[in-house]
Amino acid sequence: MTDDDKPDDLPPDQPDDGSANEPLVLDARAARVYESKKRRVERERKEGEEFWRKALNTFVGRREIWRLLTDARTFEERFASGPNGFPNSQATDYYRGERDFGLRLYQKLLVIDLEHVSQMHIENDTRFVRPPGQS
Repeated sequence: MTDDDKPDDLPPDQPDDGSANEPLVLDARAARVYESKKRRVERERKEGEEFWRKALNTFVGRREIWRLLTDARTFEERFASGPNGFPNSQATDYYRGERDFGLRLYQKLLVIDLEHVSQMHIENDTRFVRPPGQS
């Protein structure tokens, strides 16, 4: 192989010895590190779910999560405009980012504990309040 035949992505001083095409070989230590990280990720996921279940299991926890979701304006759409009434797309995108965060948290809570999320709605969402005399 001459210098003219080398691929363009290799530096000119690096020889093309074909080592880039060799399969990646993992040693036993790399496998142990991978398994350790995998166990840690799973443990942390379970701990996170347990945290949210405990928070949703109490009246105060449900109330504070509801406040967090409403502060993020999870259940509403906001469009921003400037002082002259012209739409402001950057501010609208900012509001959308807030809402998207709230929606991701809300959907995560639904997966973790659907029963207590519905209880949170009954306790805090004015759309779920029934007039007196209706059951």
